[in-house]
Amino acid sequence: KTSLHVWNGTGNFIQYMCFQERDWPFNETKIRQAVAAAINRTWLVSTVFQGQGRNLYTMIPIGMAYHKDVFQNLGDPNYTRTQELLADYGFNNSTNKLTVTLYYETTGHYPQSPQVAQLLHDSIEASGVITVNLEALEWPEMGSRRNAGTMQAFIYGWYPDYIDPDDYIQPFLQTAGGT
Repeated sequence: KTSLHVWNGTGNFIQYMCFQERDWPFNETKIRQAVAAAINRTWLVSTVFQGQGRNLYTMIPIGMAYHKDVFQNLGDPNYTRTQELLADYGFNNSTNKLTVTLYYETTGHYPQSPQVAQLLHDSIEASGVITVNLEALEWPEMGSRRNAGTMQAFIYGWYPDYIDPDDYIQPFLQTAGGT
């Protein structure tokens, strides 16, 4: 699995939209980039988090050592980029839209998840070439499915164990174990 930063909530809490990259279509980097380019992070921060966060384009929080906005080139949103990237795979706005199932939790572990999911749905579908189906799960089921790798895309977050850049990267990028 892979994680792509979507936004930064208050403090050092971060939420992600994660993709299961073992299976089609998210085993294709350009398809993940196309979905990411359709996300309106500014709208997300201003509405769901009521302006109490900042757009984040990396896995390391703003103000921490080694922070660099490596995903900023994806746009905020950039529907032209989304359409161009997906066209390489035959997806278009009339006869063949990419369909994504986005899972989110409903039991309060991440209190804003339903609102975040709806905003992601609306923002991504505004690209014209992607259809998003939302699936709500309770937290224990979400963890089971994450571990099994059965969710195509899902909203996840990270509360660090300690304030160090490695704590934001190692659990997601190690080759064995972790989340």
